[in-house]
Amino acid sequence: FTPEEVGLFGTISTLESLYLWHVPPDGLKNLLAARPFNLRRLHIQMGQVRGPMTRDDFLALLDFLAHEKCRLETFWGYLSTSSFGHLAAAAAEAVDERLEDPIRALLNVLRDENSSLTDTWSYVTNGELDFWGEMNKTCPNRLDLRKELSDAYADQIAKYLNEDSHSEAFELVRSTFHLW
Repeated sequence: FTPEEVGLFGTISTLESLYLWHVPPDGLKNLLAARPFNLRRLHIQMGQVRGPMTRDDFLALLDFLAHEKCRLETFWGYLSTSSFGHLAAAAAEAVDERLEDPIRALLNVLRDENSSLTDTWSYVTNGELDFWGEMNKTCPNRLDLRKELSDAYADQIAKYLNEDSHSEAFELVRSTFHLW
């Protein structure tokens, strides 16, 4: 496939699952540029990827995951330590600060903007990546809750529960709230 041909898959309005074995550089960018918001599962066979993930591919992935209409639940493959190393090495010539630490950029999107991705598999071992996937499974509306919960409200509840044995658990949740 050419990058443009891969992009055509993204224009299929009923596309929910896509398994690709040959993805050219910038193919992922073209696929996600079509905004396939019904896409739930994207599997890319690592052994057949032609070259490392490009900067544009990675930035398109981040932007797609950050979009409020994104429903992608499973993303397998294409992420490897060498891909992230390649992206970070290219950051010197890049204008997008997300490329300086690509793993952190991905984790920030999962923490702050995405509540659909629950299953990732890649050649990158990262406990935080797994954590946000589990958070999205356990509490798919966590981003909506985050908008409504304020520190002042959390303090009021903590004072109310001060005499109760559950206050320690609540304090733990409140103290880690900024990580959500």
